[in-house]
Amino acid sequence: MSRRDSLATDERLNALEEEVRLLWAASRKYNFDLHVLESKAQDDEDRLETVASQAPKMADIVTEQWIQIQRGAQHGLSTNISGPCSAKHERLGRAGIKKLAAHLCFTFMRSQLPYLGKTS
Repeated sequence: MSRRDSLATDERLNALEEEVRLLWAASRKYNFDLHVLESKAQDDEDRLETVASQAPKMADIVTEQWIQIQRGAQHGLSTNISGPCSAKHERLGRAGIKKLAAHLCFTFMRSQLPYLGKTS
């Protein structure tokens, strides 16, 4: 083997070693990125489990509040309302009470689950 062949072989070996180093670095980066993504996915699954477990409780609370609002509306409509608020209550009517109930339920739900709208 001549000196020229030996230099060419050394250059080829050095190039291959550099390529292996670059491939290992890329592999480490991809493994790290994969770990980060798996961690985020687990966090999202945990958060989803929490929200899913709270949903039936929230539905019960909203249902109970709706029943209380309906009872209040029926009571207000069935009794004589007098005083400075009577005109306001009469203007509110059933549609207004339903809008108010929907707003209260939405506000309550949003306050109980503040992270629902967030994305990672």
